[in-house]
Parts: sequence; C-alpha cells; structure tokens
Amino acid sequence: MPPLSALSPLITSYGYFLLFPLAVVEGPIVTVIAALLASQGYLNVFFVYLTVVAADLAGDLLFYSLGRWNASLVRRHGHWIGLTEERLAKADVYHSKHRRKFLVFSKTVHGIGVAGLVTAGILKMPYWKYFRTCLWVSLVQCAVFTLIGYFLGGAYATVHTYLNVLAAFGVVAAVLVAAGVFIYKKSQ
Repeated sequence: MPPLSALSPLITSYGYFLLFPLAVVEGPIVTVIAALLASQGYLNVFFVYLTVVAADLAGDLLFYSLGRWNASLVRRHGHWIGLTEERLAKADVYHSKHRRKFLVFSKTVHGIGVAGLVTAGILKMPYWKYFRTCLWVSLVQCAVFTLIGYFLGGAYATVHTYLNVLAAFGVVAAVLVAAGVFIYKKSQ
C-alpha cells in the first residue's frame, strides 16, 4: 500500500496525467485517495471519476488483449498467475454458458481478477460483449470507490484494510463454491 503522504503531493502536482497510470495499476485505493483529494478541493471529483473509469477499462482491455493475442505465451507462462491447462479447460466449459457472470465475478473479486480477464481473452469472448460488461462493472465499482473516498477518505488505512479483508473473503468464497461444485459433480 503506497503511503498517502507519498501519493497526495504527486497527484496534486501532476493531476489526472499521473492519476490515470496509477489507477490502471492499483485502481481501488488510488480512486479513494484521489476522491479524498477532490473532497479537499485539490481535484475535481467528476474528472477523478472519469479518469479512474477510463483507467480501469484500459487495464481490462490490456489483460483481454494479453489473453487474446498472446494465448500461446499465456499458456506457457500462465501458471504464474494461476492459469493452468486444466483450469482453462474448466473455465472454457463454464465460460461458454455464463460469460457475463464469469466476467463480473472476475472484475469484482479482487485477487483473481487478472486471471479471469486474461482467460476471457484466451477463450475469445466477443470483444463488444467483454467491453460492455467491463464498462458497466467499472462504472459501478468506480462510483462506489469515489463515493467512499469523497465522503470517508480520511479513513484511508481502514478502507485499505477492509479491501484486503473483502479480497480474502472473495477468494475463500470462490474456492468454497468451486469445491462444492467439484464435490457435487463427483458425487453424481
């Protein structure tokens, strides 16, 4: 977690030009910080929101492109982010039936998002369906984090802690659901 004291002067000095790449890399907490700065009058909250939505979409498209046009590279080295051939085969079966659910789940559960977005590219999810789904999720997520930062931004460290707890809970829930589905399928 970057310290607020280090990011605040950078963002206030360089504004939205620095906010964009920071939000691509670490969107939620950077959004909270930028919205906090907007609440203090250093930035415009509307432009903060637009910038972080654009940054979130840019990151999503980057990961999709990585999977779509570098599938062989990802298949060779994907194990570093949890993409094995077995998981890709299972994801393909689920993905073919539940594309939007798969993508929304990948974007909202922090900690597994990158793997899900790259997988959508590998599985060649139609681009416009991918983009529209990512856009809607980004609009909602960025609005939530902007509101949190604007109204509760002073609680920066607490928000970061809750995001980590939420991410851990999401990963545990995903593992439990996957285990339940696996056990159910094996029992039949």
